[in-house]
Amino acid sequence: MRLNAFILTVFVLTGCGSQPVGQTTDSSLRRKFESAIAREILSEVRRELHLLKGSTRAEYLQRKSKQLSASVDFTQVTSSIRLEHQLLDYLTRSERTKWQASEFQEKARALSSLNWSLAEYEDKILAEIDRLDQTIAAVAGDETTGNFSLERHINNVRSGADYPEDSYRGRQQYLDDLADTMIKTQLNWHAFFTRYEESALSIAGTESTKTSFNYNQGTLSISLAKVTDLPMFELRSIAAYYGFPGIQSFSTQDKKGSLSAVLELPGYIHGWAGYVLDYIAIRDVDRTLSYLYFSRLMAGLALADLRINTDNWSVVEAQNYLTTSTPYSANRIRLMLSKTSSAQGYYLAAVAGKLHFSTLRDRCPVESKACESVLHQKIVELGPLPFEILEQRLSALQLFTDNSLSSTPP
Repeated sequence: MRLNAFILTVFVLTGCGSQPVGQTTDSSLRRKFESAIAREILSEVRRELHLLKGSTRAEYLQRKSKQLSASVDFTQVTSSIRLEHQLLDYLTRSERTKWQASEFQEKARALSSLNWSLAEYEDKILAEIDRLDQTIAAVAGDETTGNFSLERHINNVRSGADYPEDSYRGRQQYLDDLADTMIKTQLNWHAFFTRYEESALSIAGTESTKTSFNYNQGTLSISLAKVTDLPMFELRSIAAYYGFPGIQSFSTQDKKGSLSAVLELPGYIHGWAGYVLDYIAIRDVDRTLSYLYFSRLMAGLALADLRINTDNWSVVEAQNYLTTSTPYSANRIRLMLSKTSSAQGYYLAAVAGKLHFSTLRDRCPVESKACESVLHQKIVELGPLPFEILEQRLSALQLFTDNSLSSTPP
C-alpha cells in the first residue's frame, strides 16, 4: 500500500508540474517515473534488511527482487539504477546460498564472488603459502649458512616478541600506539590513492574472549583480555589492514545509498586489505617480515577454512599447523579458527580476493605509475562489488593496455 501511494504521488507530481512538449519530454518523464519507483523499492531494502535475521533475509530479498523486476522497466532507468538491480540480484542469490547450500564450494563462491572449484581454491592458496614461505626465508635467512628453518625462525620470533604490558596502563598504551601507527601509515602511503577521504575510524578496547579484532561500521574493537595475543611486531600490519589504505578506505560507502554497503563480500573487503599488505610489504623494506607474518597467518587460515570444511583436517590439526608456521599465540589462533565453523568460507574468500586483486593490478602497464593509484582509487570508490561487476566497470575506464578482463561470474 505504501509503494502504491508513492507511485501515485510521483504520477500526480509529474503530471501537474510539467507540460507535454513531445516525444523527448515523454521519454524523460518516463525515465524519472521508472527510476523513482526503483529507488523506493531499493531504499526499502536498505532500511529493512538489517532488521532481519537468518533465512528470513533470503526470503525477503527474493520477494523484493521479484517486486522490482515486476514494477520497473529497466530499459527506462539510469545506469546507477541498473547497477543496483545487479547488486540486488547478486545479494538475493548469495543470501539464498548462505542458508540453503549444503556444499562448501557454493558458500565460498558466494563470499568471494569468484567461480573457482575447490581444487582451484586449494591450488592457489598452496601456491600463495609457498610464495610467502620462500619470501620469509629469503628475507630472514642467513645466506652464509644456507640452513634456514622456517619452524625454528617462527619459534624465535614468537619467543622474542614484545607484547603490551599486562596492566591498564599497558593496554591503553597499546591502543595509543596503534592509533599513532594508523596515522603514520596513511601519511607514509598517501600516494597509494589519488586522494583520501577523511578517516573517522574509532578504536575501542574490549574484554571479549570471542575474537581478537572485529571491524564493524567504522569501529575496530580489539580484545585486550590477553596481551600475549597482541604482538607489537604486527602494529603496522593491523594499521594498514584495518585502517587506511585497507578496510577503512570503504568507510564512506554507506553514505552513497547503495546496496554495496550491505553486501557481505569478505572476498572484496578483506581481500582488498590483504592485497594492501602485500603491496606495502615489498616497499616498506625495513619491516617486510612483519607484514609477511600477518599475510602468512591469513593464508594459513584460508587453507584451514578449506580443509576443515571439507573434512580433510580437524580443528586440532589446523591449530598445530598454524602454530608451527606463524608466530602468533595459541589462543589467538584458536579464536581466529573458530570463524571457520561460524562463517564457513570467510577466510578462504578473503585470500582468494587478495589474489584476484593482484591479478587486476598486474594488468596495469609497467611504465605507467599513475595506473596503480587510479586503479586503487576506483576499486575503493566502486566497491564492494562482485568481481564480475567490478571488472565490467573497470573495463570502461580503459586503464589497461589490454582491456579484455576475464569475467568471473558469482
